[in-house]
Amino acid sequence: MTWFRDDQTSLGFWGKLMGQINTLFWDNCVYSHLVVSINRAVTIAYPTKSHRWFTPKNSRFIVVISWSIAAALNIPYFYRDRCWIVYTPESYTWDYADNECGYFIGTILDCYQINDGATAESSARRRKMEIRFFMQSCIQLVIFIYLFASFYFISKFFTSKWALFFTITFSWQMCHSLDG
Repeated sequence: MTWFRDDQTSLGFWGKLMGQINTLFWDNCVYSHLVVSINRAVTIAYPTKSHRWFTPKNSRFIVVISWSIAAALNIPYFYRDRCWIVYTPESYTWDYADNECGYFIGTILDCYQINDGATAESSARRRKMEIRFFMQSCIQLVIFIYLFASFYFISKFFTSKWALFFTITFSWQMCHSLDG
């Protein structure tokens, strides 16, 4: 839509459907990250019991719950004539319907924050925090690149137990230690 800048497609059925699908997957992604965080916290706090709580059956149940919550929050988007989120190519943003339903799904359901009343100071603080989170994500990516390179590729060049320990086990431990 950005490439063609076609408002009819963006505001039409396909644009609204893409917004709905995007929101469904985004919501599930957020809940999946929450579940992973809870799993990590429980595993750290209760290392001997966590394997009993996070069995394959329970994990499947948690995944179903995550998708179910995301799907339930996606129900208003089925009323595309009055509730929608669409991508606007001119501003490169996702915009909600300009009515009560759009306000509800944008502000209440999707935690969309309207920044019109934000002061310069609060915007600067928010921007600084967003930059910090971005840098944290980049560092996390570098850590995982190191882990996968060490585990899958570099370790293949060694045969001694200490070299293998540092390229396999130690790299996983470093990843888990630095990931938080």
